[in-house]
Amino acid sequence: MIHGGCWLAQYHIAHIRKLAAAFANEGIATWTLEYRRVGDPGGGWPGTFDDIAAGADHLLSLAGDHHIDLDRVVVAGHSAGKRSGSNSGSIR
Repeated sequence: MIHGGCWLAQYHIAHIRKLAAAFANEGIATWTLEYRRVGDPGGGWPGTFDDIAAGADHLLSLAGDHHIDLDRVVVAGHSAGKRSGSNSGSIR
């Protein structure tokens, strides 16, 4: 899950924690991605999207140890996070 907030530094991962926890409580493997935003060092293009891509890549390293079926992965986000998530498959 990728949080929203107009890609601005004052909006951070805390906004999506409750939703991610609700999915996890239902037995759905869930992780949230934090990323550099405008106002953070390195935030904006390309740093923000590099962070989203690195988070997606990290799933590959977690899949074996946590028995994650990579054929059943869904990327979800809110606001700017939705936009980042929809682009995550084409970043690299």
